[in-house]
Order: sequence, then C-alpha cells, then structure tokens
Amino acid sequence: MPKNIIKLSIAVLILVSLYSCGKSLKEKQADVGTAIFYKHDFEKARSLALEYFKKDKSDCTAYLLMISDEEGKYYAQNFLQVQDGWKWYIDDDYVYIKGRIKNTGDKVVDYFEVHSDFLNNSNAVVDTAYTNSAEDLLPGNMKSFEIMHQYSSDIKYVSLTATKASLR
Repeated sequence: MPKNIIKLSIAVLILVSLYSCGKSLKEKQADVGTAIFYKHDFEKARSLALEYFKKDKSDCTAYLLMISDEEGKYYAQNFLQVQDGWKWYIDDDYVYIKGRIKNTGDKVVDYFEVHSDFLNNSNAVVDTAYTNSAEDLLPGNMKSFEIMHQYSSDIKYVSLTATKASLR
C-alpha cells in the first residue's frame, strides 16, 4: 500500500510540473497580466515572469520593467496625494503652480512626477506640464513641488495629478 501512495504522489507531482511548464505563451501572458491589472499583486507578477520567461532573458527583463512601471503608476494614483492648499498664479508670461505631495503608502518613492492640465472655460485641456523629483520620499512624508509654464490667455483652471512613481 505505501508503494502505491508514493507512486501516486510522484505521478501527481509530475502532472503538476508538466501542467505549469506546458502553458502556452498566451496563458503565461494572461497570468502575469491578471496579477498586474486585476489583482495589483506585483510581487506575484514578478514571480510568474521569472518562472515563465527564465529561458529568455530579454523577455524576462521586458516583463520585469513593465511590471515595475505599472506598479509605479498604480502607486502614484493610489498613494501619492497632492495636498490641499496648492496654489497657481500668473507672473508676467508664466503660470506658476506651487504645492506639496504626500506619500500615504508604505514604500519609499525614489522618483515621481506631478502632471498639470491647463483647462479653458469649457474644461477642455489646452496644455499640459509636469515636474518631477528623484529625491527619496519616505512613507508619510511630504515634498514641495513647483511647475512653471508659459502662460496662455486660454488657461482658466488647473488640475494636478501624480501620474508616475518609481519605488525602491
């Protein structure tokens, strides 16, 4: 009886390993994509990319870079908050925007971008600008930023968004 259990266990292990190795490229891509875009489980996505694409270094590297990029976008949208009280004003031929951004997440941000949309009276975007910082922004900390952009009489409103981050 114990020999049959051992044989059965070995057979199950072989089938499981064959199944995971036998996935098509589309199935592997879907697994990684699901981990990134639906579950926001970036560590799982990295693990899958390393497992699935270990034989092709360029594919593996491309997937890891894409995962980091998507994780940065997700983190910026969910954990980098432009603080209330930011101001914009016109001085000569330039629009200036001054504000602060806060890292409300639990990761160190070593790069971020704050984008501004300049809107007209109809709330249509008439121009854009951004600023960035490559200084560490620790969890719970804030950093000041400033955007300077050529003034246009079409600009009536300004909207700010954190759109990109790189995590350490």
